[in-house]
Amino acid sequence: MIAKPAVALMTSVGVTVLLSACSSGAAAPPAAEAAASTSASSAPQTSVASASSTSAAPVKVDPVDKAFKAKVDALCQAWLADGNKHQPPFYMGNPMALTADQLAQAGAWLDSLAVNHELVESASKLGAPATGTESWSTLLSDFKALQEHQTAAIAAAKSSDLNAWTTQATAADNARDTILSDLTRAGLPFTDQCQIVFTRGSFHGG
Repeated sequence: MIAKPAVALMTSVGVTVLLSACSSGAAAPPAAEAAASTSASSAPQTSVASASSTSAAPVKVDPVDKAFKAKVDALCQAWLADGNKHQPPFYMGNPMALTADQLAQAGAWLDSLAVNHELVESASKLGAPATGTESWSTLLSDFKALQEHQTAAIAAAKSSDLNAWTTQATAADNARDTILSDLTRAGLPFTDQCQIVFTRGSFHGG
């Protein structure tokens, strides 16, 4: 949904499969028994190895170059500064808790925040990074999705449509979660100020 602070973490999952083989010091089994033993033991080992090879791969990190990151951070800082000039009319840390009577005021405030109008345009104007082009392209798509939901949420709030507001605000929060993850992938981790801009609550005064 909408406003400024918080932090996001990204989790990477690594799966390790340990296989053990039994070595014998006893007499060798009869040929038929040995063949059956070999056949029985080889099948599960192949299955485990196959499962291991298809386990979740490590999260791919595709950071933008330092010069480009500095431009992104400057843009996020400008949005944070603008937000500080427009304080919310009341606590909006939980947009789902707003009442129908509060929606019009909330919508007017959200409409006053620059980031809710210029996110896609301003980010696109930064151009392309020297590195991390794939991760930045993904973020641009994320920004577009967020701005669309945000615009719809603002319209719903200004018209006091509680049901539409709830739907769009929820979608905007989900879009923000995606952005936080993709920011980390692009080399803007949870300590970066851009994470503050897109944390749940950031666009709604939380």
